[in-house]
Amino acid sequence: MHEKIALFAGNGDLPHKLTQHFKDHRVDHTIVAFEGMTEKEPYMGQSINWHKVGHVAAILKTLRSQNVTHIVMAGNLKRPSIGELSLDREGMKWIARMGMAALSGDDGFLSKLIQLMEGEGFKVVSPHSFLTNMVCEPGLLTKKEPSEQALHDIEKGKAILNALSPFDVGQAIVVREGLVLGIETSSGTTAMLEQVRQHKIANSRFSIFVPDTGRYGGVLVKLSKNNQSLLVDLPTIGVNTIAEVVSSGLSGIAISARTTQILDKEEVIAMCNDNGVFLIAIDTTGDQHV
Repeated sequence: MHEKIALFAGNGDLPHKLTQHFKDHRVDHTIVAFEGMTEKEPYMGQSINWHKVGHVAAILKTLRSQNVTHIVMAGNLKRPSIGELSLDREGMKWIARMGMAALSGDDGFLSKLIQLMEGEGFKVVSPHSFLTNMVCEPGLLTKKEPSEQALHDIEKGKAILNALSPFDVGQAIVVREGLVLGIETSSGTTAMLEQVRQHKIANSRFSIFVPDTGRYGGVLVKLSKNNQSLLVDLPTIGVNTIAEVVSSGLSGIAISARTTQILDKEEVIAMCNDNGVFLIAIDTTGDQHV
């Protein structure tokens, strides 16, 4: 059976990297983007299927008319509230079938969405099933190693994120010397790191440090959640993350091995090395995923 991929495109670099991969490897594909949610400028001049996110019948019609067999969801999308959705009749049926999952956090919503899409005969696959170099095994990825204090802060950050997993709050936290400087919310990692920067500027005790001065500035811990689907919404870092970490005066980053995606891995590692920032992948095999 001939396979055709539908890329449900959010914002950020990942959808574009997938599109380029599909072109380079001659993978039959189409792109579905969402009005009011997906930025239009990056897709100017391309053949894109634009839909309102609540118009489920129209989306299914597009997928079937183009003989789509597989769906990959990539990029950042702000999940709308129920009141913001413009639902067609099929969309209202889907919301009813979702039940409380429609009102829960992203994990519950996305897991139920995957079930519904697969119930329509489509197979949902993860971005890193195509971009296989995006995830890594446990271990240190950079020249700089985390200090003993950093390792303690990583463990504390991991424990807090694991405790928050049932509440679907976020995938990242910043910890310095046992103090939590920021926890990711629906606003994302960039917004959290901006708050950390402002906090350090406002408080001389946490003034911005240059990482290679030897002074410890704290660590960003970014992990997949317990019971999180590994098909969509995986934590992701890239060169922009490294730039934000450096400007925030942090000393390093800890990510979950095998589940955190690294865009432009070689560039990310080189940027960390150039700025004296450590990057370590930690084993989270004790955590549960679906």
